[in-house]
Amino acid sequence: MRIRYLVVLHALLAALTALPVAAAEAPDYFHYTTQAGDTLIGIGETILRQPADWRRVQRINRIANPKLIPIGTVLRVPISLMRTDPVTARVSQVHGEVSGERGPLEAGARIGSGDEVVTGENGSTTIELSDGSLLTLQPGSRLKVESLSVIHGTELQDAQLRLQKGRVESEVAKQRGPAARFRILTPTAAVGVRGTRFRVGTEEPGTPPGTTRTEVTEGAVGVEAGRARLELTEGFGAVAAAESIAKPVPLLAPPAIAATASL
Repeated sequence: MRIRYLVVLHALLAALTALPVAAAEAPDYFHYTTQAGDTLIGIGETILRQPADWRRVQRINRIANPKLIPIGTVLRVPISLMRTDPVTARVSQVHGEVSGERGPLEAGARIGSGDEVVTGENGSTTIELSDGSLLTLQPGSRLKVESLSVIHGTELQDAQLRLQKGRVESEVAKQRGPAARFRILTPTAAVGVRGTRFRVGTEEPGTPPGTTRTEVTEGAVGVEAGRARLELTEGFGAVAAAESIAKPVPLLAPPAIAATASL
């Protein structure tokens, strides 16, 4: 069955601090355009993780007859129901002590779902995801790849990473059309992003225990801490605890290197 896909992500970055939780957690939808001969049962067998979930798709789209759907009908399919294909990321740079599940990591190594990366006090590494997104793990950090996949039949990446301690700088690729699904989790917060540049730190030396610091240098990210929600925009940073997010503050301007060099 020939498939045309159009992906629309809703609400990942639309959540604002004062909104009710139900409004902030609207689902992400995949828009599927039906072809000749399509039935909901057949669509379920092709693109859903659990084929029987075609009934949920029927309810969401209010389809009366699952075996008779007009050609060109656009169906909303929750991305959480869709099949995924595992992918791996490539370790592109290694400086100092960097280790993985099976010992020291070197440039060119591949990592995937379930793998962990640890940097020593003098170590750092850059990891390139399948869509070109870059993660730079700073010294004294520990990052676990909880899941890394693409939505079946598309190039839409679905990545969930857990920063257990330390600091990671991310440059998430801007995709053609829809944005990547990309989340970084810490012990106290979840940061969901689209194409953007940002930094996340947790359990860093010199910072209060149990806090997560997020700084955005380009674009915007959605920060969640318990029931608290915040959209953090370019040029601002915020500190999150288990159930709260502090008011965003402007980031310091970068040093004027040219002026310094002239002294």
